[in-house]
Amino acid sequence: MKRPPQNTYEEARKLAWQRLSQRDPSKIVSDGLLSLDEGSGRIIVPFLADRYLADLQSQRVLFEHGAEVYPFLTVLILHYLVGVNEAPLSGEWISFREFEGGNPYFGSFNDRTLIPLKKAFGNQPDVLPGAAQPLGGERLDFGDVGVRIPVFPKLPLAVVLWRGDEEFPPDANVLYDKTANSILRTEDLAICGALTVSKLRKNAEKLKKV
Repeated sequence: MKRPPQNTYEEARKLAWQRLSQRDPSKIVSDGLLSLDEGSGRIIVPFLADRYLADLQSQRVLFEHGAEVYPFLTVLILHYLVGVNEAPLSGEWISFREFEGGNPYFGSFNDRTLIPLKKAFGNQPDVLPGAAQPLGGERLDFGDVGVRIPVFPKLPLAVVLWRGDEEFPPDANVLYDKTANSILRTEDLAICGALTVSKLRKNAEKLKKV
């Protein structure tokens, strides 16, 4: 999955801000399980254990230290703010293929998310909970080792590993709450999966050095 050209992000960003301007900020905060920075009035958006600030007045998404977030992540955060709604999480986990457009997009999802996940944890599944802990991960009774990771506050992923044996190699999957496609489009959900696995791999490498 190649990243679109820069001008594509700019167009997507403009459209997202336009749509966001039509929403009630208090409802965005409530629906998205978010909070406001009392001093600036900016919306605080947690994403994979980092916090970002959405400034609706200046139409900018910022890191906590004040620098503007790069377009790729800005668009993803804005899409979350645009898409969150009052529906609660379903508690039902489904695979990426089950989303609209999931099947034709699965090859890219597999290459960028599932294959790296298997390479990183297939032979050491017990490392996963420790790698997920800095991301707010919690154990799930799925597969041989499973964790729930809150990518956005209202958009969790389940990362599941199965140990290999004499018959089958190690396997892995990333599952989403059934409501995820009502918040983010399928392409964005694929990006969430890839970024989550990337963070998990980096955390696992840090654990090896301890």
